[in-house]
Amino acid sequence: MMMKKESKTNTEITLEQALSNPHTTYVVWDTPWPGMGPDGKEVTTKVEERMLVADAIKCARAVFAKHRFDKLALQQSDYNLLADFVSNHWAYFELSE
Repeated sequence: MMMKKESKTNTEITLEQALSNPHTTYVVWDTPWPGMGPDGKEVTTKVEERMLVADAIKCARAVFAKHRFDKLALQQSDYNLLADFVSNHWAYFELSE
């Protein structure tokens, strides 16, 4: 059986560190999905999703532009965009293995 290597998580990686390594650090969060237990009852499952910090910043900028103004989206710093993404998704950081 293969064991997953231990990785640094949110308590060890700061926003600044994640921004300094945007192509080797992941933003990780759980998304609830409907499921069904063995008894046939509906349950909530958690799907772990992840993307590179660089991609999270691009997504956050696109969402910002879609819901606000394009000019303002371009004026946002990567720090603010990433902080917004992480807080909205209750996410944490993980280094790539």
